[in-house]
Amino acid sequence: IAGYLDSYCTNFYLQKSRLYKNIKVDMNDSDKIQYYMGLVDKQKIYLLSIINAVINSVSEEQKQEIIYENTVVPMDYTLLEFIRSFYWQIIAFILFILFLGILVYVRSIKVKTSMLNEIVIQQKRVSELAKLMDECIFEYNYCDDTMKIQNNTFMFDKKHRIENYMEYEKHHFIREMIQKEEDGEKDFTLEILGQKRWYRVILKVIKGKNGVSTYALGKIYDVNAEVTEHQDLIERSKRDPLTNLLNRAGAEEEIQRILNSGSMEGSLLLFDIDNFKAINDNLGHPEGDEVLKNIARLMEIFFEDSDVKCRLGGDEFLVFLNRKVDKEQLNLLLEQWVIKTQQELFNRYKDLFVSMSIGATIVAKEGEIYKNLYKEADIAMYRAKLNGKNGFSIYEKNDEI
Repeated sequence: IAGYLDSYCTNFYLQKSRLYKNIKVDMNDSDKIQYYMGLVDKQKIYLLSIINAVINSVSEEQKQEIIYENTVVPMDYTLLEFIRSFYWQIIAFILFILFLGILVYVRSIKVKTSMLNEIVIQQKRVSELAKLMDECIFEYNYCDDTMKIQNNTFMFDKKHRIENYMEYEKHHFIREMIQKEEDGEKDFTLEILGQKRWYRVILKVIKGKNGVSTYALGKIYDVNAEVTEHQDLIERSKRDPLTNLLNRAGAEEEIQRILNSGSMEGSLLLFDIDNFKAINDNLGHPEGDEVLKNIARLMEIFFEDSDVKCRLGGDEFLVFLNRKVDKEQLNLLLEQWVIKTQQELFNRYKDLFVSMSIGATIVAKEGEIYKNLYKEADIAMYRAKLNGKNGFSIYEKNDEI
């Protein structure tokens, strides 16, 4: 069978020639591309004319069907065939995907590098701020139970690092704060080279979305000036400004603290200056102030350091003997005190009849209350005044005003 096809069909069969059988292309004819199907000698013009006439008598649909049935090689369209058909398109797609992957990777590297640089800058910033503020930053990891102390660790004398004195296991209060998994702060002291200083630790706990604690961030900084000033203010509020002895409130607090400790040892002494008003009226208030300061000086010398010494106000003073004394020992001590004050102070005011009256009571039971002791000593002092002043009296249970 031989036949001529139009240019559209020719291009189609040229592109798909490997899928067909019994097709031969003759490129010698400059006008048309001829397809010869079957074994027909092209020199036999009459035979070709007859065949062509027959072919032309067949409809186009029938011709295509005949050509397809006699030339197309039936075969499955496999993945390999797909790759062969779209080879360059597939290569271009793969290269495009690789290019996108490289762009994403390069972008991620840039972002990561930028983040790392920012972290380094922030760490340096925190470190420099810590140095300026004299702070030490620490971080506790709840997952692996470790704590790192970072940044400014030279907090005392530029030689001794604070972590040498801040071992996690030694300072249990830090562990307790961390184990509570709550924000908080606490003041503590460190003694380095014989010097005690106050520091403050502040803790901030970071929790995950599920509420589980992950990190505890904290800082330690020097608050010695702040705490010392605060303590000085508290101490001054408990002191009498003229004599520097404890005032009424300070003495009551300290004595009650001793009594609350369960101690059954001690005695309360209450005394005032007889005819003190005569000194102020005749010699002036500055002289009266000197008398009060001299009494305070003698109290510091005569009584022990552990005893509580107080100026209640005006010409009244109080001493709590923070030690065990029986009645006989107390009598002897009070006699010596009266003699000492008379010899070293009141003799210069003989013409004004200045002296001292003292009332005393002994702690008789555990859990005693300061106000009860004060009342008993006051009753005893009143009795000493009734007995002619310039003396002392020790409280007895049957004493009445």
